[in-house]
Amino acid sequence: MKWVPVISATGKPLMPCHAARARELVRRGRAVRRFRKGFFYIQLLDREDGATQPVACGIDPGSKWEGFTVKDAARTFLNIHADAITHVEDRLT
Repeated sequence: MKWVPVISATGKPLMPCHAARARELVRRGRAVRRFRKGFFYIQLLDREDGATQPVACGIDPGSKWEGFTVKDAARTFLNIHADAITHVEDRLT
């Protein structure tokens, strides 16, 4: 499942929405597509302010792999499993 970041008309970050919901908002003219530094998000045109929920970010700095998770109480918005940097030890020796 893909989640799309959402900001209000004034630029305040809001809760992300599902990709299908984002397409529907853009199609109806209630939001516009935006890109910043390679990231896609939508900006709502008819909402100045909105309620947000607490979101937690978890980081697992392992020796070979690193894990990053962004989630709230009900959903997981982002899971990344990446290679950790291991070439530093080789350069030191």
